[in-house]
Amino acid sequence: MTYSAAEIESIVRRVLTQLTDSAAPNFVNSGVVKGTHPLSGKVISIESLRSIPADATAVQVGRRALVTPAALDWLKERRIQLVRSIPSTSSSLLPPPIAVVGAAKWLPKLGAQVCSKQASVASPAKDDSAALLEAKAEIRSGRKMVLMVADFSYASCWQAGRDESLRPVVLQDWKQLQTLLSEVPANLLIVQQKDWAPYSVANAIRKVFESFNLHGSRSLFDSKEKNKSGVAPLGAKR
Repeated sequence: MTYSAAEIESIVRRVLTQLTDSAAPNFVNSGVVKGTHPLSGKVISIESLRSIPADATAVQVGRRALVTPAALDWLKERRIQLVRSIPSTSSSLLPPPIAVVGAAKWLPKLGAQVCSKQASVASPAKDDSAALLEAKAEIRSGRKMVLMVADFSYASCWQAGRDESLRPVVLQDWKQLQTLLSEVPANLLIVQQKDWAPYSVANAIRKVFESFNLHGSRSLFDSKEKNKSGVAPLGAKR
């Protein structure tokens, strides 16, 4: 059996995502190189590198970001330096509690509407499967909540429910969010792209952030979870 380059890259991304917890940082550099282009995301692939400007001499990724072998070769061939950021011990520089992933092309527009202290918005993923990989990596890295903008929300919810680290639920209206958060121990909110606009997702993000502040540093779901298995249905009874 032979695999295409795209299939090999996809397999490598999945394997690297599974190793996120044990991955050791490499290429650590505390300095900022002139011409550095920042890249967000837990898994850096060739697709992630397409946004790099032609005159870039270095790319900066997160300390725990995983770079695929193909992406490393791509950088090496173009003599582009890989720089890893070193985290600060200051709590003010900690990542926001919410991450937004998805394949929606309007995610960059959403990023301009969301407070950076509330959520970080990833670059558009290739498809729902790629977005789920990012969501899993975000949860494993310590995010309290991931909001995914999906092309196929229920299919994505079913797929996510097969992973023990994810507790997904489909959100149909941000006005239902408070009730949902009080009844369902979810850590992955999935919305249907065609039914949601950037401002609606921004409202949902603010509601989630407000719920975290209301309950202090502990999540709404800590020690109160009564259902940790599979897909949590909207409006499930406690």
